[in-house]
Amino acid sequence: MKLPPSSWIVLSLLSAGKAFTNKEIITLTGLSPRTVRYAIQKLRENRLIAEEWNFEDARQVRYRKDEPDGAKQKEHRVNRSATKRGSCA
Repeated sequence: MKLPPSSWIVLSLLSAGKAFTNKEIITLTGLSPRTVRYAIQKLRENRLIAEEWNFEDARQVRYRKDEPDGAKQKEHRVNRSATKRGSCA
């Protein structure tokens, strides 16, 4: 997959597991607002990041690294099996 260098910078920031607003990404990376918007656009097109609600300020969204579908399904399966074991004990 071909991504611009700015997308890799943003993705590495989001790989820490925390969600950030557009303004936070700009501040933390030192990239220009236009560059960050473009990087986010490319990451969204490749489904590498996801948006979530920002409950502190509803006018903004937060971005986080998206998990592959397989990882989400595996986590869900593990949680369900742990619940079943707990209820049978």
